[in-house]
Amino acid sequence: MSFLGRTIFLFFALFLLSSCENDNVTQIEWMIPMQPSNDQHTTSALDKTMPDWAEKEGMAIDIMLLSKSRAQTWSYHLTKDVSVKHRNLTIELLGVSQYLRVGAAGYIEDQSVNNPAAFVRIFKHEHIVYEGWLYQEFPELFGLEDPEWQVWLKHVSP
Repeated sequence: MSFLGRTIFLFFALFLLSSCENDNVTQIEWMIPMQPSNDQHTTSALDKTMPDWAEKEGMAIDIMLLSKSRAQTWSYHLTKDVSVKHRNLTIELLGVSQYLRVGAAGYIEDQSVNNPAAFVRIFKHEHIVYEGWLYQEFPELFGLEDPEWQVWLKHVSP
């Protein structure tokens, strides 16, 4: 090995060794402990209260149920007066919106936003496990968090 090669090798070896001795660990942003979210879509008092304008005559939705353990799906049409009972789940439709938007004071119906959503109540073994909005466009982000079931909103009929 030439003198230049040994010098470069020695430089890199010293550089690597000196960086290993650095005890100052800086916390990377993704390592910082999670803080409560300010996102109004997450579970909050707003999620538990359905606005009066969301209850409409003739409202209906189409939902999908997924059994995570069986990898099997079922589709149901749900109206205001008829609840869906499937195995240990019961789902009730309470309200709908084609144009749901979150405002400073809560949920509003904004005709300029295409965001179909349904306000539902889900029971598991006759205990409420979810009450709030399901979003057609974001089915995996908001809704029931259950190790056994996933519930998606496929379509909203105003």
